[in-house]
Amino acid sequence: MGLALSQSREILLSYLLFAWNNACEATYQRYWALVIGTPNEKEGIIHTPISKVLMNDGKTERVMLGYHSSIKPHQEVITEYRVLGLKINGCSWIEIRPLTYRKHQVFLAIL
Repeated sequence: MGLALSQSREILLSYLLFAWNNACEATYQRYWALVIGTPNEKEGIIHTPISKVLMNDGKTERVMLGYHSSIKPHQEVITEYRVLGLKINGCSWIEIRPLTYRKHQVFLAIL
C-alpha cells in the first residue's frame, strides 16, 4: 500500500509541476506596437528608470521616465522586445513583453 501511494504521489507531483510550468508560460503578457523607426537590434531587453511625480493638485500621480526629469528615479522597468517584421514606410511592428509589470511600462518602453 505504501509503495502504491508513493508512486501515486510522484505522478501527482510531476503532473502538478508540468501544469504549473505551462500555466506560468501562458501568463506572459505580450503586446504588439506599431512604432516609428526600427531598433538597432532585432531583439533585446530595455532597462528604463521611472519616477512617480505627485502633481500640483496633491492627488494625481504621473509616471515619468527617470532620466528625462530632475527627479531621482526610484524604480526600474525591464521589458523584452522583438521586431516582428520588416520596416514599412518608416514604421515597424514590435512585440513587447514586460518583465517587471510596472504602471505604464509598455508605453514607457517604446518612447
